[in-house]
Amino acid sequence: MPKISPEKIQLRKQEILDKAFEIFSTKGYSQTSMEDIVRYSGISKGGIYTHFKSKEEILLTIAEKRFLLRNDRVKQLTDIESPTEKIILYLRWALDGLQNESTQQEICFTIEFWSILSKDSSKSEIAKVRYNKFKKDLEGLLLEGVQKGEFRQDLDTNSTVYLILTSLDGIGFADAVMGIKLSDSVISEYINMIVNYLRR
Repeated sequence: MPKISPEKIQLRKQEILDKAFEIFSTKGYSQTSMEDIVRYSGISKGGIYTHFKSKEEILLTIAEKRFLLRNDRVKQLTDIESPTEKIILYLRWALDGLQNESTQQEICFTIEFWSILSKDSSKSEIAKVRYNKFKKDLEGLLLEGVQKGEFRQDLDTNSTVYLILTSLDGIGFADAVMGIKLSDSVISEYINMIVNYLRR
């Protein structure tokens, strides 16, 4: 039996994750079975179980990869001198993306992901770890702004991170789930509101 290269293994795993992400986003995690993933991906059940022990492991792996993509976006801001400009780009990236179908899928997946974790008390630690990862990235940008004198010195970064992350999630929910579409003027007003608060 020919040996499969590590590159092909990674490609196969990513193929499973991509197809599972699509079906979780449209059908919902709870309503999706491993048989659905098998049928949708065209990969045998044995092939899927070779790489993932369960549907839950697939869900958590997708969530971690989604975080890493967002984390990479934050790292791309390091060459920009102004913390204000970094925050504006961070918010614009988060909001402009709502006009893309792939981002709509990501929001539906994220809502499904948090919903699953909230229903299982044994998973609460996963939720906290994930939130703290997002918090660390954004708080780093805010602290830099305070240190460079662009943001007010009395800024409560912990509370501000909470407000920004939860309001972005709320906007995403209204747009992707409720169908209340985000306009360019709302994006501009939101960004101005946040920047004015940081500089107040």
